[in-house]
Amino acid sequence: MCSNILKIKKKSIFLRGAVLGILVLLPVAAWLAAVYYEGESPTLDLTMPSLYLGTGQAVTFEVSDRKSGIRSVWAAISKAGKEHVLLDRQIQDPEGKKKHKATFEIAVDPLKLGLADGPAMLRMVVRDNSWRRWWHGNISYLEKEVFIDTRPPEISILSR
Repeated sequence: MCSNILKIKKKSIFLRGAVLGILVLLPVAAWLAAVYYEGESPTLDLTMPSLYLGTGQAVTFEVSDRKSGIRSVWAAISKAGKEHVLLDRQIQDPEGKKKHKATFEIAVDPLKLGLADGPAMLRMVVRDNSWRRWWHGNISYLEKEVFIDTRPPEISILSR
């Protein structure tokens, strides 16, 4: 009879410990989910004075993510089924801190890339450090149609 009482007390102590453990771990897990599993996508702000890209023109854009910080930035231009990567960078702060804002300026030279005049597609992808999507983060994607124009204008005289 005494051994039955000890078994019941051991089960009761184990059950109380398990409930207490769950009550302690639940708020910690909720906090981790709220902070690291956030669902806010990073922002990408593209600044272009014109949609026409000539020789030696630069494309400037700013990326930011106020919660989990920026993980990577990728940019490419595609024309006629070929894609030319202009930027592929992992964002790492030397001190190990998260970088929440960055500005990039990419020099685009269509002649060096072998791109002919005409319409092309400028694509950009930004990822943040969120734990979403199995630790791949939230994504912002921007696609902008641009026109490659490398030939200077021609002047012709119509009358005397």
